[in-house]
Amino acid sequence: MNLASKESNPSGLINDFKNALGQQLYYWGRDVAYPKHNLLCEFGLKKYESNGKGSKTCYKMKFNNDIIELHQLCIGLYCADKTSFIFTRQYRRCWNYNDSKPPLPGYYNKKLISTTPIDQLEISCRKFAQWLFEYEIWISKNTPPSYREDCFKSYKRIPKSKLWLPPSIALEWLKIFKDSPRTLERSKEWKRQYLNSQ
Repeated sequence: MNLASKESNPSGLINDFKNALGQQLYYWGRDVAYPKHNLLCEFGLKKYESNGKGSKTCYKMKFNNDIIELHQLCIGLYCADKTSFIFTRQYRRCWNYNDSKPPLPGYYNKKLISTTPIDQLEISCRKFAQWLFEYEIWISKNTPPSYREDCFKSYKRIPKSKLWLPPSIALEWLKIFKDSPRTLERSKEWKRQYLNSQ
């Protein structure tokens, strides 16, 4: 799908990305319960005990010089020498996070999180999108072709689920977002054209 157009608004794309992450949380829940093995662990994430709210399990791995951490309540990319990134399920929002250490899930120091400056938040989102893109490419190569589509259909059946893009076009959107977001259309336009093509 080719939807390159006029320069996009960073805040709009960040809003699209947080919708992608809301859907992705469900995918990761399915990946953990994959019949043959835990796909998160197979990809290289390590399982740890969490002392935060919600699930007592979290997953971590190194990504370049940073740390990725996944939990059912928050996910993030934590950097030692620059602004970190966090997405919180409670607020369904992406944030700049001014600490290199992940917070306890469900406990967020308001002095450390902010949505400004917006340019920095976009950079942080795109860094996490790079990791997510690599993860989803791995999923596409190590599970049956219909696996992610089945996850999407299952998510769609959940009452009040907030659907983002179907897997068939989601990867392309992520790729452009991480590489050249100024050329990227909002995901609602991608969805509209996708539905018109069916």
